[in-house]
Amino acid sequence: MITVQFTVRPGQGDASGFDLGDMTVTGYLGTADSAGHVPDQGMMIYPSVVQLLNSLGDFLRGNARVLTFTGADTSFSLVVRRTKDGLSVAGKDGLVDRTTEAEFTSAVMHATDDLGRNLPPEDTVTSDWEAALQPLLSSVLSSQVDKGRTREAGLQATAAASGVQATHTTFITVGGRPAWPSAE
Repeated sequence: MITVQFTVRPGQGDASGFDLGDMTVTGYLGTADSAGHVPDQGMMIYPSVVQLLNSLGDFLRGNARVLTFTGADTSFSLVVRRTKDGLSVAGKDGLVDRTTEAEFTSAVMHATDDLGRNLPPEDTVTSDWEAALQPLLSSVLSSQVDKGRTREAGLQATAAASGVQATHTTFITVGGRPAWPSAE
């Protein structure tokens, strides 16, 4: 299972869309991490995530075989390749994991959601963040619904447990995990 984590470095004062931070991608075969390197590989984390979301969305919708991502103002990079069984994800030190599009996208979206909670709504980066998130989210949701992964009962239970009231709910499962519930 592949995991993705985006973090903001401490000690930068009030939250800003241009805070420095790090990306960590961990899988069964290794880890790609921007933290702890000389020279430093930290990056402007919010613009870097926007760039990753845009790149990943284009990659998933297109026919390219390879996605090479380099964060904003850093030498940290990831290489995502299509394989016959899904995707391979690698950093500079080698292969991190072999995974599926759904699992990798889910990991990126969960990390994006976790980081996005700290972005001030009035920040100038917020509009870029939202603009990058919506097409990828829509694309993934459409893809998963088309593949028959709608789980109405699952979201009803999740919504009820979290106190959400909805007249209609859709529950999408990505990589075997619940992801992106929506209430309509």
